Amino acid sequence: MRSARVPAERSTPRGVAAVVAWPQVSDGVLAGVVFLAALAVYLNTLAHGFVWDDLITLDQRVRFYRSPLDAFLEPADIPGFPGVFRPLTSTSLWLDQYLWWRNPFGFHLTSVLLHALNAALVYLVARRIGCHAPAALVGALLFAVHPIHTEAVAWVTARVDVLATTFTLLAMLAFARLRARPRDVWGMAIAIAVCAFAAAASKEPGVVVPALIVAAAMVPTARAVITDRTAWIGVAASSAGVLAYLALRQVNRAGGAEHLAAPTAASLGRLFLAFGFYVERLVVPVELCAYLPEVPGGATVVAFAILGLVAVALAARAPRARFAVLWILVTLAPSMLVVLADISVTAVAERYLYLPSIGLALLAAIVLAARPPLRRLAPEAVAIAAVLALLATATVLRNRVWHDEITLWSDVTRQQHGFALPYMNLGLALADAGRLDEAEAAYHAALDAQASPTTKRDTYVNLGHLELRRDRLDDALALFTRANAIAPHASAHYGIGAVYRARARAALASGDTQTAGENFARAEGALTAALRINPRHYKSEFLLATVLYQGGDFTRALEHFRHVVEVAPDSDVGRQAAGAAGDLAAWLADPAHRADAAGR
Repeated sequence: MRSARVPAERSTPRGVAAVVAWPQVSDGVLAGVVFLAALAVYLNTLAHGFVWDDLITLDQRVRFYRSPLDAFLEPADIPGFPGVFRPLTSTSLWLDQYLWWRNPFGFHLTSVLLHALNAALVYLVARRIGCHAPAALVGALLFAVHPIHTEAVAWVTARVDVLATTFTLLAMLAFARLRARPRDVWGMAIAIAVCAFAAAASKEPGVVVPALIVAAAMVPTARAVITDRTAWIGVAASSAGVLAYLALRQVNRAGGAEHLAAPTAASLGRLFLAFGFYVERLVVPVELCAYLPEVPGGATVVAFAILGLVAVALAARAPRARFAVLWILVTLAPSMLVVLADISVTAVAERYLYLPSIGLALLAAIVLAARPPLRRLAPEAVAIAAVLALLATATVLRNRVWHDEITLWSDVTRQQHGFALPYMNLGLALADAGRLDEAEAAYHAALDAQASPTTKRDTYVNLGHLELRRDRLDDALALFTRANAIAPHASAHYGIGAVYRARARAALASGDTQTAGENFARAEGALTAALRINPRHYKSEFLLATVLYQGGDFTRALEHFRHVVEVAPDSDVGRQAAGAAGDLAAWLADPAHRADAAGR
């Protein structure tokens, strides 16, 4: 960020002839072409359902937001995830829920439109750094159709990456406008600060916006006078936005740094392999897998790590290429830290490359802009079109894997045989589909595979609920008890409550009121324990209300029915509770019944 003028490179290397062979089309039209191309390759995801963490996020967090403000200042009793604070993404999910409720079409539509917008913004960024229109078009199309993006776009929960990218790109375009028109300083400074805040509030890697602006300030351009003033204004404004996010993060006690471990030789080795893995996936997006609990190794990964380092060294000589490479390195750095932190079930993931892949797209545009002019039917142009078509086809096919839970986890278990989580999730999907025998086999495969204590506990819980559906109460109780022995879980206590409630009702049917009373008391204790762990576990509260009702405690039953309605009025359980509360309140309103209830 040196003062005075820097000799600017030509905005269209090797002359304006680079564009002569192409029709003169406005940037708006070409950005629209990129938008439509990105939209086209993800149209088949609009018929997809929710997968993996989607419904957990919606049912355990977003459902309880009274307004978007709750996403920024979360109520204390909403279950959280340590180190994660992404209020803007949560707000976007809240808005989708408000518009669509649980119709996945609307959620997927939002993600696809955001991706299409990002692809168009990549085109504009490429133009701002001096690439001519055909080169920028190719780079943006590469971003639009790259198969590595399927996980981020087709999985609703991974919208965090897509939305953070949107605001990162907008921040960079605002900085480019500031450089081109220094007189718009206040408007652009505010825009940069807001976009930097929004990028970080969408996902934590958004905090790198100031570093990207520093890298962008080193790129010469024929249209801007490069001064310390514009560079420092951009850095200061983006830093202010990031600091505002970090302050709000502290208010919400999100934390996160405590999960980082001190680097060791082994962890640094994993970082090197992770870098090689990401370079490989950017360059050769084949054999993609949604679940990678360990950093892949092997000669191929090492070779790509070395290739990546060589590319960094070569690109350092050219300002624009250096900017593209710095984009990859800077935006990849937060995801590389996942290797050092115990905050994710996946050590590396395809979705982490969504924002870094913009660097690849820009690098492709920069390389093409530096070459002699390509005519539309030249062999190189045909080859580029063929590669883009091949990548687009691969993306459309890859999208199918994310269609539903069974399809996704069947694909993962085909590739990953030794880990429990994919088998557990496959079992849960099969159980939801009523394929109980297959679900049981998947759960047992999970128990036989490598698993964290949390995954093993959750498998016991899910298998317990499967046995509960089969009325195998003793087996279910044993599984729930084993789960709680690993770590207490609200759903395990709920299952125990359901077992004792079923036993109590069976005892009542046989006329054994004493045994029924004892089992109702055990059920009440288990369900109360579930609510201590998660006060918003409305299924436990509803079951507790029915236990109290059947035990004759009508007044307390009514209180719990009403609380279920307060917590989850829009759920099936909430609607059942509303009906039960209405009927019970009407019954208690009768003086004779009220006296009878008091006598009990």
